[in-house]
Amino acid sequence: RLGQQDGCVTQYQFTDSNDAQTFVGGILHFDRSPEHLRDTRNVEIAEQLTAGGSSFISCLQVRESRRRVDVGTRMGRRAIDAILQHHGPIWGVVSDPRMAVWYASLGATLPSPLDNKDGLWIVHWPQPQLTGSM
Repeated sequence: RLGQQDGCVTQYQFTDSNDAQTFVGGILHFDRSPEHLRDTRNVEIAEQLTAGGSSFISCLQVRESRRRVDVGTRMGRRAIDAILQHHGPIWGVVSDPRMAVWYASLGATLPSPLDNKDGLWIVHWPQPQLTGSM
């Protein structure tokens, strides 16, 4: 259930291209956030994002043996792009403010104040703009 009463959770799993059975990492997509934020500024931001149609992602993870070799960045970017394409804009939280830089490299903005009661920072990916010729 992962904090969801009646919501839907979708797993995105990363596997090795040489062995589709080898789990490398994953990310979860929630149609509603399971987070219980205390800082009123974060609560307001989360409510605005949700009201604007953003759903929630969590638990981005990559096996220790695959970290620091750009695997996490490649898989994270592909997963974020797939989730944006299928579900629209998304948001999540970061528990380490240094990770915000990495999430920004994946296209996220950081609308949370750095100093907040939650010790969590909201990251947000807006709906990608479609480009085309007119």
